[in-house]
Amino acid sequence: MTAPERAVPFDSRVLRILQRFVTETRDTLAATDAMVWLLHDDQSILMPLASAQTPEELFTHIRIHVDDSVIGLVAQTGMPTVIGPEDQHNPLAEEVSGIATEWMVAAPVYVHGEVRGVLSAIQSDRERSFSGEDLETIAWRAELLGSVLQVGLEPRTPA
Repeated sequence: MTAPERAVPFDSRVLRILQRFVTETRDTLAATDAMVWLLHDDQSILMPLASAQTPEELFTHIRIHVDDSVIGLVAQTGMPTVIGPEDQHNPLAEEVSGIATEWMVAAPVYVHGEVRGVLSAIQSDRERSFSGEDLETIAWRAELLGSVLQVGLEPRTPA
């Protein structure tokens, strides 16, 4: 099976909004990085759309299978989660970005009542864990992000 090239051909306006959104998410959570992941139509792969810290040229080729990752578990269950240093996670994103993942908080992104992606944030400082309040914050931000993705995923009509 070959991985799809690009999750969705979002226009530059939506991509700018996503970039700003993940940067604000990172800052709000005092995280090292934050990313938006889009669930591919076949529901088996998550692809990054935007990162607050990692340059786009480093992450656009990443494909994470839902069965092999924490973000995949969030996409499959529709439940937000927090993991810590002792929890297992897929190391591919940290290998590409060079940013260690000690803690992660992630929440599903719903569009029209279906999980279409995941908003995640990582902390590379082992001493700076995510709290229950951080989990609530990312879940709320993921809900807002669903509205942005809804606009970005809608078919465009020619002018």
